[in-house]
Amino acid sequence: MRSLNPDQLRTFLAVVETGSLSAAARRLNLTQPAISLQIRELEARTGVPLLERLGRRTAPTAAGETLVVHARRIAAEIDAALEAMRRHRDGALGRVRLGAGLSFATYLLPVVLKRLRATRPDLEVTVAVGTAEDIARRLLANDFDLAVVTLPVDDRGLDVELLRQDSALAVFPAGTPLPDAVTPQDVARFPLILDERRSRVALSTTAWFEAGGVRPKPIMELGSFTAIRSMVEAGLGASIMMPDLVADSAGRLETRPLDPPLVIRLAIIQRQGQPHDPVLDLARAALRTLATA
Repeated sequence: MRSLNPDQLRTFLAVVETGSLSAAARRLNLTQPAISLQIRELEARTGVPLLERLGRRTAPTAAGETLVVHARRIAAEIDAALEAMRRHRDGALGRVRLGAGLSFATYLLPVVLKRLRATRPDLEVTVAVGTAEDIARRLLANDFDLAVVTLPVDDRGLDVELLRQDSALAVFPAGTPLPDAVTPQDVARFPLILDERRSRVALSTTAWFEAGGVRPKPIMELGSFTAIRSMVEAGLGASIMMPDLVADSAGRLETRPLDPPLVIRLAIIQRQGQPHDPVLDLARAALRTLATA
């Protein structure tokens, strides 16, 4: 078998990730015939079919699924090598591409970025937010170097390091009479204002309600905890939030622990087999300062 062509592997990954040759062509700024030619040449090199049509979508065959794993590792190694050469060329410390959930990026990540900037002002950090599922998918696609997400995540191809865990709180408008700890039934007596249902926090919150025999029916599902908090402060309902999001709410919100507790876990994730990089070590060390027991 001849050596694999990295450009053909990237094209193959683009087809798998987008689900079609035309979408891969748009992503890579190539023509569809050029994409088709690269796939045919890659299949000729490997000696097996790598893609098949499933309805309207192009998907990997069993052999293709195996190649995806190796192709992502090869692409990551090539990107790491190019990034290392860029640092040598530019004389800079380097760059970290970080993915994060919205609440973490809003309330906890600024502390990390401030510390990094104070100690390493020449370090470039880029940040993108999304759901845990989206962030994990993009991490595997090498859009990020590291990510911080709410567990659980599908850990195939990922190394997962628990960062911190916190007990969620119920939040209510100021002055609401409440017991010392609240059950799912207590919270469900109020109009519910919850995180958008695709998020890991929303899924965990729904599971907490359902374990207590309550099927939550939120009147609002918002993708911003700042907006959720504002709605609760305005007296429009109750919610479930993390302690960091309401730490400065004295006088504007009533907060209560949950009975039973709802523990939300945050983790640092990265691709398995990722090459060692001192720049990423700096970023991980800064993130670990947020760890809780």
